[in-house]
Amino acid sequence: MNTTNYEKPKMKFVSLRNKKEVANTCWGGHGNQMTWFYDTQGPGYVSFQIGGGKCTLNLSNVKYYENKESQGQNIDQSNEKYDELHNALKTSGGESGNPFKGEGVNFFPDPKPEWS
Repeated sequence: MNTTNYEKPKMKFVSLRNKKEVANTCWGGHGNQMTWFYDTQGPGYVSFQIGGGKCTLNLSNVKYYENKESQGQNIDQSNEKYDELHNALKTSGGESGNPFKGEGVNFFPDPKPEWS
């Protein structure tokens, strides 16, 4: 017969915080040669480039495409699609910082086939 004493289980909390920073505080895709695409609400999507330094959100060459066959038309800050893009960029990270590297809103180097 086993006569060992019962030991009540113990629980210990251990911090799993990484000591290295993982925030992505600035744009990695800045510079006028890199074009990005964003699927706006409703029909169409926009293309854009981020000029200036990597920690500055300076949109350039912003174009709106009604569908995949359209040539795209330049839009500026007075256009609601431009405003939607700018707000999405500001809240997704970039100069305001993403929670983790590689995380953010749907910005792609190429438009997705399912976009209108």
